[in-house]
Amino acid sequence: MTTVGSRFIVFEGTHGSGKTTQAELFKNYLDDQGIAAIYTKEPYLDDLKKIIDKYSYIDNEISSYILLYLHAADRFAHIKYIKDKLENGINVIADRYLLSSCVYQQIQGIPLSLIEQTNFFCIEPDLTFIFDVPLSERRERLSKSGRLRNTIFLNDEAMRLEDKLYKKIHNRYEIIWRNIKLVDGRNEIETVHREVIKLATQLNR
Repeated sequence: MTTVGSRFIVFEGTHGSGKTTQAELFKNYLDDQGIAAIYTKEPYLDDLKKIIDKYSYIDNEISSYILLYLHAADRFAHIKYIKDKLENGINVIADRYLLSSCVYQQIQGIPLSLIEQTNFFCIEPDLTFIFDVPLSERRERLSKSGRLRNTIFLNDEAMRLEDKLYKKIHNRYEIIWRNIKLVDGRNEIETVHREVIKLATQLNR
């Protein structure tokens, strides 16, 4: 990867898809290449993380709208931070962004049009990865790692819907955004990592 300005690169995907591992590996790769980069994650603000986590266990209409606006407020602050880094020549590697809200707030019954309207201020990433892994394998990964918690997003029905919605969102934003790539996350970690590097390198050509 060459240093052609700073890039905003987003790692998206279902729970257990390996997106966080790949985001961290890619940030480390940039470090090894001598390329200035930071890793950041949503939710972003420490003060809001606790409240967001609290309402992620409450399944009702009020909770749905609270989470919609909490995530949007958090993202507004996050984007200010992202813009500052980009303007200073630093690549930004983000673990979750707008598409996560498009999926998880829809799982809660919020219309996609309202989610996008609420997040009207979002900037377009230079590159977005969506990692795709079958539901059975995701369940196994989450169970082994101890991350299969009883939140409203990690029950069987929500995880099945999560798969379907990420596919729909990929199809939608493939048209709206310039660079969005679906990556098969079933392969070995290093194999997926090499694919990420390959696709990111193509961005600079």
